[in-house]
Order: sequence, then C-alpha cells, then structure tokens
Amino acid sequence: MKLKIMKPKKVFLSFLLAFICLLGYSQKPNGQTSNPNDNFKLLNDFSDEFNTGNINWSKWSKTANLPNTKAWKWDNNANAKPVNYKGERSVELTMRQNANNARDGITYFKSGCLQTIKQLPKNFVGYVESRIYGAEINSPKATGLDKYRGVCPSFWLYSKFFDNKPIGEAVYTEIDVVELQQFDFDPNGPVGHQQDLITDAESNLHLVKKASFGRDWFRPKQPKARATQLNKYELPGKFDPTKGWHTYGCEITPTKLYFYVDGKRVGKALNNTYWSDNPMYVIASLGLRVPFVAFQGNVFEPVNPEVNPRAKKNIDEMPVSMHVDYIRVWEKNGSGGTNNPVGNCSTAPTWKKSGNFTKGDRVKLNNAIYELKASNGSCRPVGASGCSSNQWTKVSDCTSNSSIINTDLGTVYPNPANTVVNVVATKGDFIRVITSVGTVVRTIKAKNSTTVIDISALPPGLYTVTITGNNKNETKQLLIQ
Repeated sequence: MKLKIMKPKKVFLSFLLAFICLLGYSQKPNGQTSNPNDNFKLLNDFSDEFNTGNINWSKWSKTANLPNTKAWKWDNNANAKPVNYKGERSVELTMRQNANNARDGITYFKSGCLQTIKQLPKNFVGYVESRIYGAEINSPKATGLDKYRGVCPSFWLYSKFFDNKPIGEAVYTEIDVVELQQFDFDPNGPVGHQQDLITDAESNLHLVKKASFGRDWFRPKQPKARATQLNKYELPGKFDPTKGWHTYGCEITPTKLYFYVDGKRVGKALNNTYWSDNPMYVIASLGLRVPFVAFQGNVFEPVNPEVNPRAKKNIDEMPVSMHVDYIRVWEKNGSGGTNNPVGNCSTAPTWKKSGNFTKGDRVKLNNAIYELKASNGSCRPVGASGCSSNQWTKVSDCTSNSSIINTDLGTVYPNPANTVVNVVATKGDFIRVITSVGTVVRTIKAKNSTTVIDISALPPGLYTVTITGNNKNETKQLLIQ
C-alpha cells in the first residue's frame, strides 16, 4: 500500500513502520504459489511502486522497442503520466483519439504503456504481478453490452521475433497475465457461456513457431491451440474491474503457468511447453477493442470512429484511462521442503566437476538437491570448504519419483526409459521432447503409428513429450533414467 502524510510528531515512526510493512509486502507475491515453501527475490529492474511522482524512464521504455500494433499507436509523452487516483499514487495510461480524428498511417488512436527496458531471461522462473484499476466506458448512446465496449486493460509478457530459429521451435511467445473488459463472444464456448461480461477475464497464451512457410501462428481460440492456450474465467466474486483496485499475477515454473486474481488462483494451469524459450518484456497497456477495431485475419484492424455506426456511439467516452498502482516481478530464489517438484532427484543432473554450470542451475548429489549461487559450480556441493558454501546452497532432500510421473503407457513407453522411447502418434504429427526448463532437445515428424526416439544421449531427468498435429496438442511426462 502507499504511504500517507501524517502529523509531524508521528511522521518519522509512521514512515519507518510503513516502509517496513511495504518492504515486507513487496517481497512476496499476493497469493499462495504452487509450493508454499518457495522463496522469492524482488527484481528491482522490473518492479516499480510508482510512488515518486515521476515515471522512471531509465527502467520503463518511453519509445523504444514497444509492441507492434496495427490498430493504434503508442505515445507515452501524452498518454502515460503519474497521478493520484482512488487513494493511490499510480500511473495513468490513456487511450486517446487523434486530434480532429486525423489519420496517422491507418490509425485514429494513440495509447500509453509501461514496458520494461530489460527483458526477463529465457527459462525465467518466478512471479509477475500488477495492481490495476480498470478503464470505465459507459456510453448513454449505445445499448446492451456495447455501452461498455471499446478498450482492454492488459498486463502481459511478450518476446521479440526470433525468426532464425530451426523449424518447429518458438520464434515468438506471449503470456497474457490478464486481459480485461473484452466482452468477447466465443461461438465455440460452452453453451450459455459464449458471451463474456464485464466480470469475465482471460489469461491466454500466444505462440508462433518456425515453419517451412515462415511463421505458424497458434492463437488461443484456434482449434489447434484452444485446449492448451485458452484460459477464460469469471473474476472472483464477479467483481467489476472498472470499480476498484485488484491484483493480477502469474507464477512461471519450468512446466506450468498459474494465474492469480487478488491472490486466488483462477482459470486453469497451462503447460509451459514453449513460453520460457525466449527472453520477454513485462508490460501493462491499454488497447482498443470493438467497436473501435474489427478482428480480421487474426489481427485487430483500425476502424474510423467517426464513420462506423457502433464506434460513433462510444467515441464521446474518449479519452479513457486505466491506472497502474505497481508492477512487481520476483525471481524464484531457492525452495525449501520436500513438496517442491523441481527439487525431485529425477529432474536434476548429477553434479560433475565440469565448471560448466551457471547461476540458478540445480544438481543432485548424495540424495540431495543443490542450487548454484555464484561462479561456475566447479566446487563439490557437499564439501566443507568455503569454496563449496560460496557456490552452492542446499535446496532440499530428494523425494520419491512416483508422485510426479505419469506413465501413460498407451502413448509413451517404456516410462521410465533410458535408451529409446516409443511414442504413439498419427502419421504427420510433430513429436517434441522438452527438458524441465523448456528446451526442445528432440523434434521428429511421425512417419508411422509408433515412432521410436533415441534418447541415449540425453541426461537423466524429467522431460515433457508433446504431440501436435491436426486438431491435436497432447502433453505427456517422460522420466529418463
């Protein structure tokens, strides 16, 4: 929470206590993460309380490397400013019609955003969170749900395009921590739940893979991606996001993505098969939605708001703003206890005196898991020397493999395996073997109903096997011993 001015004789003590509370609060995500024993470290380069009355443009990008949007443009000079709003010092992000409806290229609007200058590294494990007040539209000229349509407050992570990757790998990844106020109509949704209301939200995944023809898009509502990338849900207690402050978060693990609203897990957990493959920016932004855009060809196209009949009814609601109280990003900084899946001996390589380890790597030795704190890991983790204690920290004792292995003999067998594994798939399907940190180590196109994959050169550990094809996207676990 934000600091408030107190009476002079109490100001120092009150400031000190409030600062301590704020510091402690900011060191932990708002909600119970997948492992209650996890420890998190706040990353200052990606986090901001927006308390100073200024935007730190050495941390947030004012103009460079902002997202490429077709239906509007970015102008942070005019549309991102520090304000006091609803009891909080915050940043106001505004969607604004161009003066006199002048066209800028093919667009009629400009907006503001808060995007980190730095990128989270690939294989990042941690938690991202923002506290947001939605953007209210309530047009007296429109009817039905159209009264409230027009903009979408969002908090998300996205990568650049890495088009030089091999065929089958992820050239673009995006995690939508939350998208609000979309009023989406999904004809393929459950009967009675096809039309989203103000109380509905989405936390979806977007993906582009390298294909022989170029970029192969996987959008959450496409049949080939729907089961693994679409995550629609009702906000807890059916609250209206335009009427108050609420927190929106995402826990990123090597194998799963978990989403949170006001500290409560929402929607479904999604498999992290590709979304740690690329470095990603962290961004909060205000985007356009119907009736100020039209969704055509998998992209939002601009609409002239002075000509389109639906848009004309809502244009008087512009400009409109969302507000961001804070953005916080934590890196997972070691874990305790035996309930942590990444502390299982099946997921970590045995330590060897190679000196090829990097900070954050985990190894197993003498029935325990150790994480590298510094240097190259050449010192033996269990040694008594200062070199050992300076480099390694014990994370946990090893746990049983049985609690996390899904043998599923009908598709992937034998499981566990050590030299070869058989995968049952349809001819033409793509089969990928992926490490616990999201690296694709095998990509094979199925030529028969059963594909034999040589895994003899892969180190022991827990892997994910994905099978993708026509209207198919399956995920299995494989233990290599």
